[in-house]
Amino acid sequence: MNSEIKLKFGNYKGTMLKDVPDNYLRWCIDKEILKGKAMIYAKQKLNYPKDKYKVEVEDAVVGNGIYFIEAYNKNDAIRQAKKENHIQITQSFCGTSFCVTKL
Repeated sequence: MNSEIKLKFGNYKGTMLKDVPDNYLRWCIDKEILKGKAMIYAKQKLNYPKDKYKVEVEDAVVGNGIYFIEAYNKNDAIRQAKKENHIQITQSFCGTSFCVTKL
């Protein structure tokens, strides 16, 4: 993950996540303040366990089906499902659909 992400708020505003104290990152995670890549990086840095997700894929060129993935959030589950199962998404108007459920 990108350790060059900087905090945009609080006592450590402008500080790269890799340099933020672990207890502050833990607080940010517990309060669900961090989002997206910042949340994933913080959880990886602190060795948080991944959650389990069921990812259902429809209308893909290759890779329709149901996959069980361990990830840090829903977007991470989709990204991992596409990568691990070589899912080729469609470029059509309707596109490929992903239904993600946290187990």
